[in-house]
Parts: sequence; structure tokens; C-alpha cells
Amino acid sequence: MLVKAQGARCKYQDPFCSLCWNALAWPVQAFSKPKTGLPLSLFDGACRLKPLVYACMQVSIAAQEVCLTNLVIKGAETQQFVVDVGQGSSVKMEGCQVEGGNADGGAVGVRGDEKSPWDSSSFAARNSSMRSASGRGLWVREGGSVGLEGCTSKGCGKDGWVVGEGSRLVVWKSSTQGNMGNGLLVHGKGSNATASACSFSRNKASNVVVQLGAEATLRERCMCENSNFGSGLNVIGKGSNARASNCLFSGNMKTNVAVQDGAAALLQEGCECDDSQQGNGLLVIGKGSTAIASDCSFINNKMTNVVVKDGAAVRLQEGCKCDRSEDHGLGVTGKGSTATASACSFSRNKKANVCAQKGAAAVLQEGCKCDGSKEGNGLVVIDKGSTATASACSISRNMLTNVIVEGGATAVLQEGCKCESSKAGSGVKSGSGSMLSVRDCSLTGNKHRPTHIQWTQTMEAQLVKAIGHMS
Repeated sequence: MLVKAQGARCKYQDPFCSLCWNALAWPVQAFSKPKTGLPLSLFDGACRLKPLVYACMQVSIAAQEVCLTNLVIKGAETQQFVVDVGQGSSVKMEGCQVEGGNADGGAVGVRGDEKSPWDSSSFAARNSSMRSASGRGLWVREGGSVGLEGCTSKGCGKDGWVVGEGSRLVVWKSSTQGNMGNGLLVHGKGSNATASACSFSRNKASNVVVQLGAEATLRERCMCENSNFGSGLNVIGKGSNARASNCLFSGNMKTNVAVQDGAAALLQEGCECDDSQQGNGLLVIGKGSTAIASDCSFINNKMTNVVVKDGAAVRLQEGCKCDRSEDHGLGVTGKGSTATASACSFSRNKKANVCAQKGAAAVLQEGCKCDGSKEGNGLVVIDKGSTATASACSISRNMLTNVIVEGGATAVLQEGCKCESSKAGSGVKSGSGSMLSVRDCSLTGNKHRPTHIQWTQTMEAQLVKAIGHMS
């Protein structure tokens, strides 16, 4: 059964004229009577002027297809959802405004069947707004499927859009802004969201959160900016996965992109994670957490541009820039934490451009630049168990010593590294109990001469063993 509803001002200036009143006979199965005391006007398309409809609607009949056009739909605050799409239903909405719903629900709810996800209910909206002062703009649950184009959710009391376990959301040129919770929350095993050319901005918590085994894909210049208290993108928990290409994660209060507790993220094709107000550009933390970035920027963040911590792993591939942080360019901390970089820039940071400490490992491959630290070193390797290796890299023109190895750490510089022109230190320096190997490298033009270590066969064997897993 196909039900159509279109709102407009009647040509007779009477919302209850015979032409429009007769149309109310057939959509009554799909809609409940209004609870707000305002007139219910559902037209069949005969009237096509400006929208003038206030209704409280509920769509929950199986095998029902409903089309809503140019409606202003307001529900009572006591109602869980204003538009509630039940299992087996199909709703299409265009040019509508939906407002209301309580804290346990929101403006629009789409509920499917957990046993047959993605196919049991569907909701498609174009050029429509969904707002709930107490709840969520949109909540997709239990295997529901939703598509949005040109839609907005602003000023909701909780999250803008929520995608629950086993559900799917596809959005294009849409936005969530200024919500009290997250802009987009994707949570639960089997949940999936894909956003293209969308804006998630100025939300009080994080702009986008992916957790509890969910997946999300952001592409075509999605913008996740200026969260009030959270991150631009936050990926949490084992099995959670996020992919972003050519997207903007900038100006957020905390870390622009965070990957935690065994989650994974892939950033590529020009993603920008810049100008965090109080956090990092990229934070990867916790055993099993991984991130891969290619041709991305992590620039001018308040804290370290890229942090790898507590057993996490990061690979920065060609073209990544980690420059001009108020702290380090790359910080790798904790036993089991590893960072590998190839042809990347870690330059002009306030402190050390690259720092590996507390048992962490850093690998800088061909073409990396760790130049021009404003107040610190180019490469710092400290603490027992910490290791670093650099091949054909530039570690030059830093304010202090270009490469410093202390506290029982181990480092190897080889195959054409340049550690030149330190402004107030030496090219390389190794402290007591630490191991430093410099092979086929340039150490010219530094303020002070480098320290010298006399190698024995035993020490060389220890060094090779220490860094063998990094080669």
C-alpha cells in the first residue's frame, strides 16, 4: 500500500476544505491523530503551495510505503519519536521539518529486525531537518537502513545521528552541528556509516565516534571541526574501524583524530588533522590500536602532532607532515609502541621533532626530515629499551643537539643521514649506558663536536640484537 502526504496551504485558504478533507480518508492507517491540539492536514498533492502542516506521526505498519513531502511535523516532548519507522516499513521524506521527541528517543527513529539487518526497514530523506531538544535527531536501530541527502540535525539535546548495532546509514551533503552530544555516533557490531561531503561541526562532545565494533567511512571532503569538548574523530574498541580520505579534522578542543583500545584507522589522500586547541593531531593509544596515514598533515597542534602510546602502532607513509607543534612532531611512548615513517616531515616543532621513550621504537626511513626544532633536538631516544633507526634522513639545523641517545637507549644512523648545523649543540650525542652507531653519515657544521664511542664486537652484537626487529 502506498500512502502519500503533502502539506500546503489550500487554494481556498481553508485547511479543512472538501478537496483536502477527503484526502484524509486513506492515510489514516499510517498516521495517528495529533496530540498537540494543532490541526492535522495531510494532502494528496492537489495543493502545492507553501507548507502548513503540524502533525504527530507514527509509521509502524509492516509492508507499508509512505511518502512525506513539505511537512512540518512537531511532536510532544512525551513522545519517544515523532516519526517512528517500524520493522518492515519504508518511508521517503522530502522538504520536511521534524521536531520533538523525548530524551529516550528523538525526532526520527528507524527500527529494523536484528535477524535480517539492513533490509527490514528503510528511511530515505532529502532536504529535510530533524531536531529534538531533548533527544537525538535520528536514531537507526536493530538493523534499520537509512539514506540522507541534504539533511541537517542541529541543536539536539543528545547526539545528532545514531547508528546502532546491525544498522546502516549513508549520507551525502548533510550536516550535524551544535548538538549537545556527538555529531555522529556509530556503535555496535555490524553497524556501518558512510558519509560523503558532509559537515560534523561544533558538537559539544566529539564530532564523529565509532565504537564497539562499528565501521565508518568518511570521504569527499567531510569536515569534522571545532568540537567544544571532544575530538574530530574518535575510534574506540577492538573491531572498530574508520577510513577517511580527503577529509578535514581540525580545530577540535581535544585530539583531532583518536584511535583507542584496539581500534584501527586509515587516513589517506590529503586528510588534514591540524590546529587542535588543546590536544594532538593524531593519538593512537592502547595495545592493538593501529593507524596508517598517507599524504596527510598533522600541523600546528597544541600538543604533540602524532602520539603513539601504550603498545599501539602507527605507519606514516609518503607525504605526511608533522610540523610546527607546540610540543613534539612525533612522540612514541611505552613498551611495545612502534612508529614507522617514510618520506615524512617532522620539522620546526617547539620541542624535539621525534621522541622515542620508555621502551618505544621509531623507524625513520628514506627521505624523512627532522629539521629546525625551535627549542629542542631533531631526534631524541631515551630510556632503557627504547630504540630508533634512521636511514638517508635529514636531522639538521635544530636548536640543540641534532640526535641525542640517553638512559640506556639504542639508535642507529646509517646510509647517508645528515646531522648538520645544530645551532647550539653537536651533531650526535650518546650518554652513559646508551648505544649509538653512526655509519656513512654527515656531521658537519655543528656548534660542538660529537661524542665518540669505542665499539667492541660484544657491543656491536648487542646493538644488532636490540634493533633487529626494526630492520
